[in-house]
Amino acid sequence: MRRLCTTVLIFEAIVIALAIPVAIKVGHVSGGSAGPAGGGLAGAAVLIAVAVGARSLGDTGLRVALGAGSLLQLLMIASGVVVPAMYALGVIFTGLWVVAIWLAHTVESRQAAWAAAQEHSARQAAAGEQASAGDQASTGGQASTGG
Repeated sequence: MRRLCTTVLIFEAIVIALAIPVAIKVGHVSGGSAGPAGGGLAGAAVLIAVAVGARSLGDTGLRVALGAGSLLQLLMIASGVVVPAMYALGVIFTGLWVVAIWLAHTVESRQAAWAAAQEHSARQAAAGEQASAGDQASTGGQASTGG
């Protein structure tokens, strides 16, 4: 999950940074307001990406970072007020964000189920070997022959 969500956020930061000149030229926004606003959003995307990727934060930290990333998606869509193209880009990145979280959750669930099945199989195999060893010990290790 961490790698996929971090990738979405890094690409989003790049797109936000590239939207700053567009806001100035096309949206007729002053550089004094487009630069800090766009830079702040791009910087926030990078910081959230670092937080999502940091394994030392644990599950609680990951949840907080994912929540912050979701808030960033809303801010990205809201930036369409200044540059209308950002509405579409915001929706695209929100879709990528949701798919990244969903897909990562699905993969992690399947991996956990597979690991549990492997552990169960290993326990059954170990129990079967112990039972087989117990049978050999009780018969003296020799096969009985008829008559």
